[in-house]
Parts: sequence; structure tokens; C-alpha cells
Amino acid sequence: MISLLVCSRVSGNKNYSLLKLLDSLKRMSASYDNFEVLVKFDSDDEKVKYVLPKLDKYPFTVKYLIEPRGRGYIDLHVFYNRLFSLVDERSVVIGAMGDDFEITEKHWDEVILGKTHEFDDQVYIIHGRPHPPYQRENYETQKFFLDFDFDRMEDLEIIDEAPLWSRKLLDICGGFGHLSFTDVWTLALEYYLWHRCGLNRTIFTDRPFIHRQLNEDIDKQGSKRWWTDRVDNFAFARSNFYKTQVEQQALNIYSYLRMLKDGILPPPSAPKVFTVQIPKLVPHQLSRFDKLKFKVLYLFPLSMRPSLIKFYHVLLPRRRVENNINKS
Repeated sequence: MISLLVCSRVSGNKNYSLLKLLDSLKRMSASYDNFEVLVKFDSDDEKVKYVLPKLDKYPFTVKYLIEPRGRGYIDLHVFYNRLFSLVDERSVVIGAMGDDFEITEKHWDEVILGKTHEFDDQVYIIHGRPHPPYQRENYETQKFFLDFDFDRMEDLEIIDEAPLWSRKLLDICGGFGHLSFTDVWTLALEYYLWHRCGLNRTIFTDRPFIHRQLNEDIDKQGSKRWWTDRVDNFAFARSNFYKTQVEQQALNIYSYLRMLKDGILPPPSAPKVFTVQIPKLVPHQLSRFDKLKFKVLYLFPLSMRPSLIKFYHVLLPRRRVENNINKS
């Protein structure tokens, strides 16, 4: 099945259209058992409580997660990784998008699942549109194109904003790259897979299956956010730190495929069984000294408590030694 990861902000979001996305999934899907939707909401979003009851009306699975907003837009990859950790164990392909997307292709789910069999090792990326830039002459006939300037990605007009990845690929990469632009991360990963490792793991659908309605006030270069979050993201994508990170992810994929081909993959890890029971400390188990310590601690402001706790732990070993001597 397919897992779609969606980050949604209701309050103050001019692009908010989560219910429109879910409605399009209801209309355009071949089978509601083919996919699930996982949504991350912000804990400070006061309007979420009005949206949650509406999620139950959909005939497919909708899971949601309510957590802190963090840095907002610039932390999208963090939220996607949190949602990725909650996907159904049957999912083989993952998509990630904002709440301003819409499904436009009938039976899109069957189209995507039909593409998942092209590589037996289950390591691939699926694009609904050819690689940018769209101005090139062979844009439609030669969809695979990675000869762009890595340092000028903002000039490419990234046009496939919602690629999909095999679950195996994301597992090998350790989740999404540390950049909220999943489309830029995907292009960078494909760039290194091709130019560094000689690997083409890109699959294209015949037609686009997703559409995003752009908002001039938010998504264009004249908007305020472009010159804050977006500019910072592109600058980070140009850094040697980020390039090295994505290149290493590509090398991890290459190494996995090479070991798989040579039959030298390590054995699967044994299931993790936790046998150690951590005792739960209840109030009546506290000593009189500890009770007094906590009462005194709460008399001080929050800013002073870390220093007081540190000072206490410095004295604690001496107190234990003195007690042992007295017992002897």
C-alpha cells in the first residue's frame, strides 16, 4: 500500500486545503485499501479541533499527529520523519506533501502501485513529471535529466513538488534529508546516484497525478516567505555539509545494492525484546531527605533549578561515602 504524509496548518494559513485533498483522494482512488493518509498538526493551532471530527467521514484510513510547531515551514522534514515512523507495516511506497495539494489522476493509486514492481530490490523514486528545467527542448521526450547546476536549484523552478520514494530507499537513507524541500532533496539524491554511482533509480508516470495551487503571496519570489525560509533552505542546500550528507546517502544506497547483488548483506536483526523492567518510583518510596529536597527546590525560580540540581549531584557522592563509613 501507499502512505501519504501530510503537514497541515489551519490557523493563519492562506494555502490550507486539507479537506480538498482528502476529497480528491475519495473521488480519484481505485481502492481505499490501497493507501493511508497521515497528517501532522501543530499543537498551537486552535482551529485543529474543528477539523479532527471531519476526518472520520472518509472511507480510507486517516491518522493524525499533534505536536509542537517547531520552526514551522523550515522543519517540514522533521515532521515528515515523525509521520514516516508511524506508517502501516504494509506500505511499500511513501509520498509527502503539504495540505495544498490535490489528486488529479483517476485511479492514481493503481498507477503508483503498478510502478513498484519495476525494481525487484524495491529501491526507487517515482516522479509524476520529468526532471527540470521544463524550458529544455527534450523535456517531454527525455524525462531523465540531471545535468543541471547543483548550486542554482532555485532557478530550476522545481516542478515535481511531490515525488514518491520506496520505503526501502527511505530506510537506507535514514529517513528524509535534513531539508524541508523534499523535491530538492530528491533531485540532489538522484544527482549523486547518477553522477557519483552511475545509478538511475527514477521511475516516471505517464502523466502528472498531483496538482498544487500556488499562492502569489506565499509561493512566488515576491512573497515575504521566499526571502526568509526559502532563501535559507536553498543556501543550506548549497553548503558542503548538506552536499556531503546527500552524497553519503547515495553511497549508502549504492553499497546496499552492491552487497545485495553479491549476496553479502548482513543477516536481519533479531527482534528487540526488552526484559528489563524499570521500577516506577511512587511518592511513598521517597526518603524524608528527598521529600525535603524537592520542597526546597520548588521554592526557587525555574531558571535557578538546573544549577541547584547540579550542585546537589556534586555533593551526593560525598554523602553516600559518609553513610557507608557510618554503617561500617
